[in-house]
Amino acid sequence: MLTIVTDNLPEQINGVVRTYAEIAKIADEDIRFVHAGLFRGVQAPGYSDIKLCMPWGIGEYLSQARHIHIATEGPLGFAAVLWCIKNGRKYTSAYHTKFPEALVAWGIPIRLSRAYFSWFHRGAVTTLVTTESMRKELSWLGANMLVWARGVNGELFRRKEPEGGGGLLYVGRVSREKGIEDFLRLEGRKTVVGDGPLKEELQAKYAGVEWTGWLGGDKLADAYRAADVLVFPSRWDTFGLVMLEAIACGTPVAGYDVPGPIDVIEQGVTGWYDPGLGVAVEKALSLGRVKGGYSWDESWAIFKSITR
Repeated sequence: MLTIVTDNLPEQINGVVRTYAEIAKIADEDIRFVHAGLFRGVQAPGYSDIKLCMPWGIGEYLSQARHIHIATEGPLGFAAVLWCIKNGRKYTSAYHTKFPEALVAWGIPIRLSRAYFSWFHRGAVTTLVTTESMRKELSWLGANMLVWARGVNGELFRRKEPEGGGGLLYVGRVSREKGIEDFLRLEGRKTVVGDGPLKEELQAKYAGVEWTGWLGGDKLADAYRAADVLVFPSRWDTFGLVMLEAIACGTPVAGYDVPGPIDVIEQGVTGWYDPGLGVAVEKALSLGRVKGGYSWDESWAIFKSITR
């Protein structure tokens, strides 16, 4: 059985969870998830939906795996790597998030976190990365990297005509590392779809913003479709699945000129990226409705190829 190890909980709402859930839907073999919910643990400080688990007995889940893919670098991923090394098992991995850069805010020197991440991924047969620009940026990993395409649920996000007229939209975690305050400082009508540790503080600070909480399914698709522009203010995400979803709904995307936006956005066609977020938004607004198409089939094909 193909086994995927992840520090995420199945009910978490983020691009990593959604990516693996989508490929599992179309996979032509059984996939087993070894996730944080299977082990005892504690809540991550400041993040009520993130669990730091104590993965005692992880070998019981891995010993019968046909292939082991380690999706995250947290406590569970760390334990899985150690088990693979001890038992002479090969594994693949994926680099989804620029944690070394984010951990600087917690006082952890980037050289130390990079040393850990390099050890983690260097031992993998193949490490999946989100884009070609990230593959180049991550040369310090010393890993055998392969770009892994993403997709969208076409049935959900393309089945209605695009609308617009709803102003600026942010979809994602309401947390400092996502750069959400850069979005909230922009002029104009704004809607936030998501939740997180800063929600109450930012709701009080920025009056007039609509806060919907997390949305899924048709409600999420309708939110994308109603927006004039999806704003992606993060500087440290390696991809940003929400950008693909917005484009599929006909909504242009605005972001900074950093990995993620520069790989997803076709400049002047499906959106705009720029050193100034306000400039990017203004340029994206001028585009009107856009067209773009992605599917999960290619994503599964790439993932399947590294497990053989």
